[in-house]
Amino acid sequence: TMSGEVMLSDALDIVSVFAMHGNEFVKVVIDKPSLDEPIEKSFRVYKITNRVYDTGTTLNYVIHFASEETVLAPSIRISKSYRGMAVSDMVRDICLNFLKIKSDKLNIEETEGVFDIIIPNMDPLQAIHWLTTRAYGQKKSVFFFYEDRDRSEEHTSELQSHSDLVCRLLLEKK
Repeated sequence: TMSGEVMLSDALDIVSVFAMHGNEFVKVVIDKPSLDEPIEKSFRVYKITNRVYDTGTTLNYVIHFASEETVLAPSIRISKSYRGMAVSDMVRDICLNFLKIKSDKLNIEETEGVFDIIIPNMDPLQAIHWLTTRAYGQKKSVFFFYEDRDRSEEHTSELQSHSDLVCRLLLEKK
């Protein structure tokens, strides 16, 4: 999943004007010359911290934001047994039925082997992390569960770094 934080120096009192309390959405737009089109992603604001007046008219604060799944996962509990299934199928089930991620937003690489596993009262992201430590591919590769600009992924591939990024943060109503 994705998360971030941004520190703002606010002379317009946006927090009060928009009555921000930590359930808003922000849209992050990232662009760089080598991209065909900018990457746009919406996030849920889950808290606003470190509110400090720098001067009499400027308020500094930090907006913390994350993907919807990250914010909702702690309120969901999974106690479920899976019998004779591949880890990739278990992860797919959790993403579709507990996190409510649309299937076109998932890209899960098939894992090897079938298992009988009981998920013992975990939130969905804890369960997925726990399952991926037990997953392996044909070459006994380690699996990662992550979210890229388009969807949630479970792969053996390494994460790519991005240099020369330009980022724009937009407040939006949903």
